[in-house]
Amino acid sequence: RRSAPGAERTRTMSCTIRPAEPADIPDILTLIKGLAAYERMLDQVQATEADLLASLFPAAGEAPIVHCVLAHAGDEPVGFALYFFNYSTFLGRPGLYLEDLFVEPPGSAGSRPANDVAPSSPLMVAEASLLTGPQPTGPKPTVPPAPASC
Repeated sequence: RRSAPGAERTRTMSCTIRPAEPADIPDILTLIKGLAAYERMLDQVQATEADLLASLFPAAGEAPIVHCVLAHAGDEPVGFALYFFNYSTFLGRPGLYLEDLFVEPPGSAGSRPANDVAPSSPLMVAEASLLTGPQPTGPKPTVPPAPASC
């Protein structure tokens, strides 16, 4: 079957998503740097493998501060999601905050084709911030100080 003139062909590749393991720490840091490069903020990455290991896989008996899942195209890591659990005092319910979601763009340096990355099981996200363009450059809004009687 022929495609319409000008239509792009999409190459699909099987993709798996699984929870991160301690051995994945170098790949996670590489993907974090890929996200930072995409956002033109690579110079601001201070995280180290030791930081990630301590936060994602703390000592026995301690709860992780954050959680991570990795997307793989074949055997190669192509994306990650970093999230943590929160609590809504207004709703009285626990939630999940998606801190970062990144999939390497096809054709980027060191990337593998990853056109169809989707979780194999549904994830519910209570909150997330989506960066779609340049960040605002003006001053951040300030919160007025609390009254002295508080």
